[in-house]
Amino acid sequence: MLVINYSKPITLCEIIWQPFLFRAFSLRPQAQHDQGGSPPAKANDTFNLLKALVGDWQGSYEWLGKNRKGPINARYYLTGNGTAVVEDLIVDGNANMTTVYHLDGADLRATHYCAAGNQPRLKAT
Repeated sequence: MLVINYSKPITLCEIIWQPFLFRAFSLRPQAQHDQGGSPPAKANDTFNLLKALVGDWQGSYEWLGKNRKGPINARYYLTGNGTAVVEDLIVDGNANMTTVYHLDGADLRATHYCAAGNQPRLKAT
């Protein structure tokens, strides 16, 4: 298990920083965004929390059960005219992992590009 501590506090920080806990967000299925309306308010609220992370963060990480720990930086920025939030986790100046969060109609989704070489796709429930 990876534990990350950050110096810039924000509500839901632990949930946002640990993509495997992504399912902890709560969304209700509603009408699709591409049918002319706005995304559901709950999806917008959660996505707006992610947008509020935009900027550079500093902290530390520790792998429980392993002898690996040290400083970690993160950068959040918007892309796609504000329709997606990109999270880069940076160790030793290199972006080791990236997660892209976006709305897909009523659903909040993320694709995590892992240092382990896999790309899990996540859907908030």
